[in-house]
Amino acid sequence: MEVLSKCKEKIQEADIVLMGFGREFNIKREDVLKAEDKYTLLKLEETQLTDLEKEWIELAIMYDCLNSGKCAIIETRKSLYNQVADYLSSMNKNNYFVVTTCFDDVITYSSFDKDRLVAPCGTLKLMKCDRGCFKYVYETDKVYENINGILNNYYKDGYVDKEKMVDELRDAMPQCPMCKQVMSANIVKSNNYSEEGYREQWDSYMSWLQKTLNRKLVMLELGEGFDTPTVIRWPFEKVAAVNNKATLIRVNEKVWQISEDIEAKALPLNMSGIAFVEEIVK
Repeated sequence: MEVLSKCKEKIQEADIVLMGFGREFNIKREDVLKAEDKYTLLKLEETQLTDLEKEWIELAIMYDCLNSGKCAIIETRKSLYNQVADYLSSMNKNNYFVVTTCFDDVITYSSFDKDRLVAPCGTLKLMKCDRGCFKYVYETDKVYENINGILNNYYKDGYVDKEKMVDELRDAMPQCPMCKQVMSANIVKSNNYSEEGYREQWDSYMSWLQKTLNRKLVMLELGEGFDTPTVIRWPFEKVAAVNNKATLIRVNEKVWQISEDIEAKALPLNMSGIAFVEEIVK
């Protein structure tokens, strides 16, 4: 494909690379959970747990899958990210930044430099008050470890006293220190999402971006639609408009179109972002 070859050429010529991984790359939680026996045996719908308590159990199992290295869906996606990181490294493209609207955390387990990565739509690794008592965020590792410890303990012998297990799981739920209600993971679709979870890294990204003006910058916008256009889509267009040496590569199966004012600086591709990555790293 001629356009694909042109994209590779632009990347090779670039001084700086900005990558935006859109929601197409986000792994659906239900796809991971339905392959986990520990989850399917639970039958959460048959318990008296609240929706938020059920979500914590689902997230804990997801967290376990992220760390175990045994989930095929997660490992396949992680490999894709690693291939992109290796591709850039092979060309000494070490001056890069990665923005993602995914909130499955898979990319944080890849070989991308964590200091060059920002996820404005949240992370499973942080939590906050679901009622919005404050904007402060807390780490979730211990919560997940406690929940998984309870599940593993009850399922190790093949017999489950579900009523007792559910009581222990309920006691393991994180509580807001102010209102004493169950907290929630800090992801954008949750109640009272807190920007404090990513603000510091976003400031680093903004500082880095300011230094890209009038330098050969390639922006890879991969699989990003209009769910959160203010994170990747519109900012990338703005950078292309003001930087005469910038090139925007927009890859999307449905909304790949480019506005007229940046047509000369853009390469639109009507294909999935995942398929593009698989082609580009060959």
